Amino acid sequence: MRRFVLLPAVLVAGSISVLTAPAASAADGFVPSAAVARASWGYVEASTPTTAHPGGAEPAPVGTTPRGAKAARSFFTFDVARFKGTHVVSAVVAAEETRAADCAHRSLELWRTAPFTSRSSWLKPPAELERLATAGKPASGCAVADARFDVTAALTAAAGRGDTQLTLELRVPAGQEFDPRYARDFADGVALQVGYNGAPAAPTALENNDVACTPDSPGRYLNPNYRDFTPSVVMSGHFTDPDEGDELTARYELWPVDQPAAKRQLDAPVYSGGSGSVLVKSEELTEGTTYAWHARGDDGTDVSPWSTTCYFTVDRVVPNAPTVTSDVYRTDVPGAQGDVGLPGHFTFDTGGSADVVGYEYAISTGGWMDPKTVAPEHPGGPVTVTWAPSDSGWNYLYAYAIDRAGNRSQSLSTGFYVNESRPDIWSVQYPQGWTNLDGGVGIPGVFNFSPMTLEDVVEYQYRLDDGPTLTVPAGDDHKGAATITPQSGGFHDVYVRAKTASGYVGAERGYHFQVDDMPTVTGADGLLLLGEPRTMTFAPRAAGVTSYDYAFVLNGGSPTEFRSVPAGPDGTATITWTPDRTDYIQLRIRSHSGTAAPTLERSVYLSIDGAAPTVTVTGGAHPGEAARAVFSSKLTGVAKYQYSIDSDGPHTVAAGADGTATITWTPTTGGWKTVQARAITASGITTDPGWGSVYVHDEPGITSAEFPENGTTAGHPGRFTLEAHQPGAVEFVYSLGGGELTLPVGPDGRASFEWTPPGYDDYRLTAWTRDAAGTSSTRQTYDFDVFTQPVIASDDYPDGEFGGGPGVPGTFRFSTASDSAASYDYTFSGPSGDESGTVAAGPDGTATLTWTPSEAGYYSLTVSHRYRDGGYKTERYYSFFVREGASS
Repeated sequence: MRRFVLLPAVLVAGSISVLTAPAASAADGFVPSAAVARASWGYVEASTPTTAHPGGAEPAPVGTTPRGAKAARSFFTFDVARFKGTHVVSAVVAAEETRAADCAHRSLELWRTAPFTSRSSWLKPPAELERLATAGKPASGCAVADARFDVTAALTAAAGRGDTQLTLELRVPAGQEFDPRYARDFADGVALQVGYNGAPAAPTALENNDVACTPDSPGRYLNPNYRDFTPSVVMSGHFTDPDEGDELTARYELWPVDQPAAKRQLDAPVYSGGSGSVLVKSEELTEGTTYAWHARGDDGTDVSPWSTTCYFTVDRVVPNAPTVTSDVYRTDVPGAQGDVGLPGHFTFDTGGSADVVGYEYAISTGGWMDPKTVAPEHPGGPVTVTWAPSDSGWNYLYAYAIDRAGNRSQSLSTGFYVNESRPDIWSVQYPQGWTNLDGGVGIPGVFNFSPMTLEDVVEYQYRLDDGPTLTVPAGDDHKGAATITPQSGGFHDVYVRAKTASGYVGAERGYHFQVDDMPTVTGADGLLLLGEPRTMTFAPRAAGVTSYDYAFVLNGGSPTEFRSVPAGPDGTATITWTPDRTDYIQLRIRSHSGTAAPTLERSVYLSIDGAAPTVTVTGGAHPGEAARAVFSSKLTGVAKYQYSIDSDGPHTVAAGADGTATITWTPTTGGWKTVQARAITASGITTDPGWGSVYVHDEPGITSAEFPENGTTAGHPGRFTLEAHQPGAVEFVYSLGGGELTLPVGPDGRASFEWTPPGYDDYRLTAWTRDAAGTSSTRQTYDFDVFTQPVIASDDYPDGEFGGGPGVPGTFRFSTASDSAASYDYTFSGPSGDESGTVAAGPDGTATLTWTPSEAGYYSLTVSHRYRDGGYKTERYYSFFVREGASS
């Protein structure tokens, strides 16, 4: 894409074009213009034939002018170094005529000349190198306000030569330059308007599927199906253009090498300095075919040279699974082979695939672990690796063949057993994985040896670290033991082999253990109270201890700096430490013996009591009632408490002589109010937070003598009394089995209302208050029952029991908690069917029914009652058994 640069210039106004600039290309649509101001100017004239006149702000004379210049020629110099190596699209000299001697006479020439210097003169003017343009009488007007001269070819040539400056001469032709009628004056701000483009560079960093391309046929072998998302070959390169920010077209050409005429063009947009890529889908590429491609950048005006040609060959054929043979660890025979640490050779072969360039394999007791890749000497050849087992038992062997396209074969999956000849080893004084304080430097320890699989073991060969190999005989049970006395602390290794009566010496087993010479600590156990001094004693486990280093570790693993404390004559040392924060989690300690290296570090875990204050809150049961909080802490020397009440805080209150503090406040709203407090000493030690809370009730109170909360009543009218606790409450809002109703709050903060149950049911009264601003309090609920189910009783057929018999009448009595029942509906359900009916209630709301069963078995009785107003209420269930064999 073409770019245009505007340098500081005086833009020339006007509308008359003497010569027309080249048209813009179709790719750009238009050519923006910018002016390059002249770097300097000057003139020569015949009346001062030996003088060079440097230009200033005055008009530039051309021809014989009334101001005294005779046959004047003006020279304008432009800095054009920036155009070196660019494509000059257009270049126009724009000049403003400020005076014309005679409108009917105008003849001008524009020349490229040698540089104008202080030694130039009319007699020795700069050499005229080529005439670039001429201009005659304008079509209209007199002085041309916007005279233009095409110098594209001249600037193109200058850029090609690498010229740094271009000097242009304005003059009247030789035959008229002494004729004053042709004289013209030009404004000194003659400008050079240039459109130019930097051509893109040939693309670099060419890749096929993210791998550097090969400039020689057949190139890399690729399997397009291995590309993520879309099986394809992706061709990419790095595209640059000297014009910063240019948007380019990355243009690729692809063709089969045996069909060079079958080129295919693929384009992609890319910004200068970016990577542009195109892809060819797998189905568009022929198996086994070698392809060539190259790329170039196109900025809409110029194109770069073609890049280096790259090649690739399509290979989707997967190689055969490899085969494996071994001289020691055969996979085709059962039973244990070899031994731990005994090397074996494994030879992988291609299984007939001639293009295999690598084998990926893994041999381990844990499956596909720590894979390795090895290449044959030539494609398709075998390869041999050496491997020694580190453990006995079953070992897995996996292998893949990989061809030159990266195609992986099916897996070779097999394995073999490795013989176990190593003896077992253990020690009570020096266990593996942890330390025993019964061991130590200079303390002998027994190391026990026993055979694992070898038979007829007669001897054990052992050594400590890199020391000499010693022997110990095996007993009749083929076990043995050696006493080893470590002479230094830290980590050590014992290595042991078993020897049989036949002279066979098995593999070596290593035993890693630690000799604990790290100092011990007393006084760091249990809870350490924040701010309370704790004395700790360090005791040596190494000889000649002269000092100790210790550091306390913060949560997150950040230790403080090590401090040193000298050891006393008995080798111990004592420190007193006061924990000043709660996130210390560990004490690290080591000892020094003179100039010897320090021991390993012992870590002692710490648990610190953060002395969180006890916060006791009383009062504040309702808004407007004072609440009181008392703070106390186990921390000694408390100077103050920092506290917050919900989100209000932090505040501080001074502690008294007993280390406690008290605050009071008056809640203004309802709900839970939480008080958090920390104790702080004069030195700044701050405890963990402690909490206390109180629930402030702003919901109204509800009482009723006739309808006790969570109680059951018979359904007579009653009264509810509401008591407000919200500050400024002006009305009660309540709901009881219907919509919301309101009552004004009385002078005593109370209000009452009468209520008659509309029926027998479970009820909930919900009430709250509102202040004058419409703010509501918390809602209060009040649950109660108006009895709904009838009561069933029978002495002849008791509930849940056996009674009567077939044909034996029984009396059933029905009643409710209310005297308003009018009748009872009943249904007996027995072995052979149901029997239903209705019985009227007496004035007291009760009824009696005599019923006779026809057969024995299980019966259920369902009863519901109707009110005098026709209302129908919940059923009651009653069950009983009719005995066999009874008669009336």
